[in-house]
Amino acid sequence: MVILGITGTFGSGKSFVAKTFKELGAKVLDADEIVHTLLKSKDTPLALKVKRNFGTVNRKKLGKIVFANPQKRKQLEKIIHPEVINRIKKGVSNIRSPLVVVEAPLLFEARATQLADKILVVSAKKNLILKRMVSLGKFKKEEILKRMKSQIPLQEKERRAELIINNNGTKEETRKQVKKIYQELTRSVIPSGTRNLKEIATSSAKDSVADSSQ
Repeated sequence: MVILGITGTFGSGKSFVAKTFKELGAKVLDADEIVHTLLKSKDTPLALKVKRNFGTVNRKKLGKIVFANPQKRKQLEKIIHPEVINRIKKGVSNIRSPLVVVEAPLLFEARATQLADKILVVSAKKNLILKRMVSLGKFKKEEILKRMKSQIPLQEKERRAELIINNNGTKEETRKQVKKIYQELTRSVIPSGTRNLKEIATSSAKDSVADSSQ
């Protein structure tokens, strides 16, 4: 079993990539969904602690508080991250699948890379991320920029990852990259010392661009 951590920056397309892996047969654990579940149960110790410190467990309200105040953000992360990591570990231990995907926007920031065997970063240009996110109507440009700024720069995440998916093109181009990586990771035997995984992803991205230009 291979555990693949998927991360990136805010709005880069992590969820779409994770969904595509799921469609191909991978099992997916979503850190954001775990947070939602933890805060939805308002009488749990964690939710009560968040309520005491921030006055609310509403994620939208919490977002406005923490993305306007770095210290508050760190305080919230210190409360939530350990429990999310524990939930992911338990989830992985109960799964039997050739590939388990852990979608975690703050995988590097939470120092939780040990959860995965390989890290995949979903990359996209900043102006394209802004265009896509603004078009959804859920966030204003200023809110998007604040969230992006609160995370480790995308270029640094790419440097640390074994795999990179280029999400600057069409959904179909991204799907092709995901499919190629899925096939590589789910082979019954991947000999050590063979092609570097970052080379596989880079080759996949190049193939996608080449296909779109024909």
